[in-house]
Amino acid sequence: MTTTEYFPILPLGEGTVEIEALGSLLCRMAKDHSVSVFALATHLRTWWKRRNPDDTRAGRNAVNAMNPMFCGTGSNVEAFVEMLTEGTGCRILDRTTFLALRTVISSYGHGVCRLGRAWCPACLEEATQSDAPFYDRLIWAIPTISRCSIHRLLLETLCPQCGAFQSHYHHRGEMTLCFRCKASLRHAPTEWKTALEPTMYERECHHLVEAISSGSLLHVVPDAYNLFLKEIVDHVSTIRREFGQRSHIATVIRCHTARDTGHPKLSTLLKRCALLGTNPADVLRDPVGTAKSINLLSFAQIDVPVDRKPRRPEHLIDLAEQRLKAELKKTDFDSMPSLVRIAKDLGVSKGFMRYRLESLCAEYGRHRRHCGKLKHIAKIRRATEYLLSGPILSYPSLKYPSHDHLVADAVSKTGVGVHVARLAVDAALKRQLGHSAYFRYRKANGLHNPRPSKATKEA
Repeated sequence: MTTTEYFPILPLGEGTVEIEALGSLLCRMAKDHSVSVFALATHLRTWWKRRNPDDTRAGRNAVNAMNPMFCGTGSNVEAFVEMLTEGTGCRILDRTTFLALRTVISSYGHGVCRLGRAWCPACLEEATQSDAPFYDRLIWAIPTISRCSIHRLLLETLCPQCGAFQSHYHHRGEMTLCFRCKASLRHAPTEWKTALEPTMYERECHHLVEAISSGSLLHVVPDAYNLFLKEIVDHVSTIRREFGQRSHIATVIRCHTARDTGHPKLSTLLKRCALLGTNPADVLRDPVGTAKSINLLSFAQIDVPVDRKPRRPEHLIDLAEQRLKAELKKTDFDSMPSLVRIAKDLGVSKGFMRYRLESLCAEYGRHRRHCGKLKHIAKIRRATEYLLSGPILSYPSLKYPSHDHLVADAVSKTGVGVHVARLAVDAALKRQLGHSAYFRYRKANGLHNPRPSKATKEA
């Protein structure tokens, strides 16, 4: 059999995002030849085997189940496209598949094609009313696409009559009929579901399919994804080295870890391109140039906030170290400022000082707390000595009938706080009456007996 005996059927929607999928083209070809899809595939396979007896790829019929997924990146799709190209003389059939991506995405083909058919009910209705051939678009085969961007309707996947999932094509290649119940896939417009918002990665998918349809992805860089990410990561590393780890520029471009081996899934490629705002077709054709363009645009689009502080100069670290060492020599708590005060005087933050001078800041904190504790003990001792000099000797009396009167007198005479005065009253009573007598006195009078603090014991 010669190639002229096959009708040269061209894919519909060539050069646009509405390019026809390979499975749909097979159905139209089988219908024009008045045979089933299985019979056409078997005849084509037999013809190819006679012409190429050494080619083992024709050993099995890859479309024996009319699988709508027959537009991916696998070896069966590649072999069948080659057979159809030689049999029909059409040299653009590879544009009806995702074979242009076979060297840049995962060889397993995960996430390239959905598990069954998907179609727009409005496109089906328009084709039927205008007596035009209805066909499945290649864009509808991508799993992330769930709506028709023209009519803004959700894609259908089930038969409206029997509810069967369209996992196969009709055996005669009838694109408008269900493969199981053989009924029409059309249903009333009132049952169509609208989808006004674009689906995830819809723009990136359109760019990719349009590039495949126009034939601009004939030459792609095999390791384009890894080269692209490596250039982006190197650029982000430079930004962080120049502007700091937490700078606003470093946070504009999110750092992605480049893969050492293997190729990404299609969903991963689309996600990275969406995050960086680039065309996936440009990444596959020129990954390094696209990454450099993104890097230049990132600098041009950066709007530095007016309240953004510049990176701290290195000499501030030396000033902070000298200041902390000078404060460590002091023993007067009142003359020792807090770490927040020191940082404010130097024009930096407390976190900056703790990050740069961690051990010295910790030592200063311990020294300041120790000096504060000594000052607290000195206040308790001063108030205790005052109480032992007179008020405790006349307690209880008309002037000092309760502890509160002793506390109020200690606060007014010594200038200490109420909490320190109460601790001083407890310490003075213990020294005047003794520990045992003091606790018996409190128990007999029903007074609360709190646990004595360390400062009270030391006083």
